[in-house]
Amino acid sequence: MATFIPPQRGNRGWVNDSTPEWQRAPFKFFTNESSPPYSANVFKLNDGTYTETQPTDPTRIAITYYGGHEYEVSAAEVAALTAAGYGASIH
Repeated sequence: MATFIPPQRGNRGWVNDSTPEWQRAPFKFFTNESSPPYSANVFKLNDGTYTETQPTDPTRIAITYYGGHEYEVSAAEVAALTAAGYGASIH
């Protein structure tokens, strides 16, 4: 069986524009580029499509692949993930 690891995305940054100035002080020596990358959660919906945006209606979710975890997937799932653009995350 193949292994699927949800893709890593860019850095989220230590603070964002809405962070109050007084809360930014501990992070003044860090750049947002030095923050660790994050892994995306991938949701397979009941209609067979994939998204990284969590649906507001949880009953639409067939499978959830949480970022930072490894999942064994079948050949059919490999084909579906590859068609959805996640082929580089399959090992």
